[in-house]
Amino acid sequence: MRPLLVIAALTSIPQWLLGLLASGMVPNVDAAATPQAMAGPLLWAFGLSLIILAWLSVGFGAMVHSAAGAYLEDAPSDPVPAFRVAFSRAWRLVAGNMLAYLRAMVAALLILMLVSIPFAFGAAFLTGFGPLLPSLIALLMMGVTLWVFCAELGRALLVTPVVVLEERKTFDALRRSRRLTTGFVSRVAFLVFISLVVSMAVVLGALAVGELLLGNSILVNALSSVLLLPLYPAVACLVVVLYFDLRVRKEGLDLEILAGADPVTAA
Repeated sequence: MRPLLVIAALTSIPQWLLGLLASGMVPNVDAAATPQAMAGPLLWAFGLSLIILAWLSVGFGAMVHSAAGAYLEDAPSDPVPAFRVAFSRAWRLVAGNMLAYLRAMVAALLILMLVSIPFAFGAAFLTGFGPLLPSLIALLMMGVTLWVFCAELGRALLVTPVVVLEERKTFDALRRSRRLTTGFVSRVAFLVFISLVVSMAVVLGALAVGELLLGNSILVNALSSVLLLPLYPAVACLVVVLYFDLRVRKEGLDLEILAGADPVTAA
């Protein structure tokens, strides 16, 4: 478990430093700000978000490699070889994860637009039943949108192990992840949902406690990063177990391993 925690720490530290850079260099945007004044902060925030996502993709790839070693050989890979493998596939990891998030957001926005159309036309009718019914319908719409986002992101959940362990290219990895998760969408969507809920709970809890007790944004960010450390290896282990479990169910990987095949390249 120690190599996984070391990789998680090496992944979190640059993310924390970039967060400090963002808070120090991006100016506050208020309601009176002009579009020209808002363009700079938005570009900074967007650029830093891309850098953070790219580094998280590489760090998570290293964690997946280490967790796969623990799964197959009862010993997690050390941080140096794990990061070496992840960096050798960095472009594919970054592109695959960014495309996965982009596709999930587009799918969620399309569903939100579709379910909002009848709600918009029937808003006047629904208000006749009081504020409770429109609120419940709006909550249901948000729930459906969130579930679509989790399901679509879940279909791409295995991109990282496919890229790291099978050395596939970006689009091939996305297609393979989709094939492996077909028939198990609810399971992967639930895994994504739980990960998001736990992450948000940790971050919001750290913000609330930090602002009350510490009153320092730097210390609050550091506290949230420390609390998230065990979550990254846990998610990596779950993804690796899910990857091999689906390969056993769909491709008979266990039989191929018994026959002497390489568990990584066997298909």
